Amino acid sequence: MQSFLVSSRSQLLPLTSNDTIYRFVLGFAYAEIKEIHKDLPDVHATFDNLIANLRSGLEDLESQIEADVASARQSVLHGGDLDEASAPAVVEAEDRARKVRERRAKDIETARNELGLVWIMLMRFARRSEGLKPARTVFAKARKDKWCAWAVYEAAGESGKSEPQQKLIEG
Repeated sequence: MQSFLVSSRSQLLPLTSNDTIYRFVLGFAYAEIKEIHKDLPDVHATFDNLIANLRSGLEDLESQIEADVASARQSVLHGGDLDEASAPAVVEAEDRARKVRERRAKDIETARNELGLVWIMLMRFARRSEGLKPARTVFAKARKDKWCAWAVYEAAGESGKSEPQQKLIEG
């Protein structure tokens, strides 16, 4: 399914996979509209979809980086094995692999922060619309995620400090 963005001149502009900012803005706007209309399951589905897409993108990025690292190693070793290579060749291969990882680390960090932002927005929505316990449940899911960013922990801590202590009534 092709997605489109309406420009200021009422033109439909196609969204590509690189238009992450538009996907966020549209996803957050859609979730806000659904929240205003009290369609909470649809809001959850929107956030779950954003999280699944970002998680999939992170997995793809990680496998692409690993392929780049393997390619960098093989370019030095000329298709040979690490066990059969000379010591200087192994050192150079590992140095190139390290440089590839360092160069692509910013991509991973950016993607992790984007995913963290969606988790934070979901926690805020859950707290606003459903209360403290659902927000804590969202945080519990977020922290179990392999790609959970530190900002999610910080946001969960800050939300607990900003409101007076509430007792959870277990039903």
